[in-house]
Amino acid sequence: VAKTLAYEEPTDSLNGLLTHGHVCDFEFPVAADVQLEYYRAGQELFFRGHISGGAVGHCARCLVRSRFRGFRRWVRRCCAFRR
Repeated sequence: VAKTLAYEEPTDSLNGLLTHGHVCDFEFPVAADVQLEYYRAGQELFFRGHISGGAVGHCARCLVRSRFRGFRRWVRRCCAFRR
């Protein structure tokens, strides 16, 4: 039986990594929305979901701020390690 999980992932720590002194090329002004579905089949775990959110890019040449929307689907399978 698949289980689902939905939450907002804070982006504060990511924004800290993107800032270099007074220079900030990109920032994530709001938290990322995460949707996750997961289940187990035998010894394998399956994950499927998506992450969506927005970013702002700062152009150093023209000083214009551009907004972007991002969306990423993903699927992962984890297998048990056997010796």
